[in-house]
Amino acid sequence: MSMLTVTNIKHAYGTNIVLDGATCAVEAGEKIGLVGRNGQGKTTLMKVIVGDLKPDGGSMQFQRGIRIGYLSQSPYFDPGDTLRDAAERAFAELHDLHSQANVIYEAMATAQGDELNQLLKRQSRIDGAIEAAGGYAIDHRIDAMLHGLGFT
Repeated sequence: MSMLTVTNIKHAYGTNIVLDGATCAVEAGEKIGLVGRNGQGKTTLMKVIVGDLKPDGGSMQFQRGIRIGYLSQSPYFDPGDTLRDAAERAFAELHDLHSQANVIYEAMATAQGDELNQLLKRQSRIDGAIEAAGGYAIDHRIDAMLHGLGFT
């Protein structure tokens, strides 16, 4: 099964039809690019895929557990942020997982019996999510990304 299957997506803004039968599939491990002239529906298709926009027709199927992200063409940056602050915001979900793990670790210090077993199960799920989201190498990943983009 494809990770993502988009079939016959249709969307119009008033009388301006932007998508009319958009269809694609993304397989595991593929890297794709969405290219085309301005106004041809690239952003509209992405907004439909991430759920920010409801299509007028068509269907989508997602592999269980898939996460889809989208970076807006017009991102907002806090004027007081450094470049590193803005880049680190991409890891907000990972930071949240680390916070959840810390709460569980603190609760485990005094838990016993069934409560401890439940906390161990939650800790295992959160540790798996942390690993899947990039683990503990956030600073290294930010440095590598910024360096790769030419920032020192």
